[in-house]
Amino acid sequence: MKVTSTKHNPSQTAKSAHTAAIDTPIPVSLTPATRQQYQQQTDAALSEVASIPSDDHGPVFREPWEADVFAITLSLHEQGVFTWPEWAAQLSTAIADAAATGDPDCGDTYYLHWLKALETVVINKSVGSSERLQLLKAAWDTAARSTPHGQPIVLDPAYSAR
Repeated sequence: MKVTSTKHNPSQTAKSAHTAAIDTPIPVSLTPATRQQYQQQTDAALSEVASIPSDDHGPVFREPWEADVFAITLSLHEQGVFTWPEWAAQLSTAIADAAATGDPDCGDTYYLHWLKALETVVINKSVGSSERLQLLKAAWDTAARSTPHGQPIVLDPAYSAR
């Protein structure tokens, strides 16, 4: 599987977002055997979630944050935080909850459901707390709103220390 995006390099963005979110880097260099195993696990995960936006090369992301949330999810699974069946069940619940509140399921909100599922898993597995997630959301929102267009968004280090 090749993770692709029409707008950015997801591996670079995913690494920075992952580090900012949970302070654990994504493995960048893998041996061929590990890479093959990782590929098989990723392909298995994608088969569990059949509706993931993809093309012939793998997942496709409309926005950088979609690649980030995807990469964070893969990294947490790789670290043993959850199994793919647990993930598929949580994502299915997030999608069903959205459908119950009127989401028309046109595909444009798919990664919002993915993010909701990830937040739920992070809280339920005690990787992070709801309060910590709210602080990080507020910090990123503040940073994004105060950053000129075209410039990198930099999170205030004070939020990371909390």
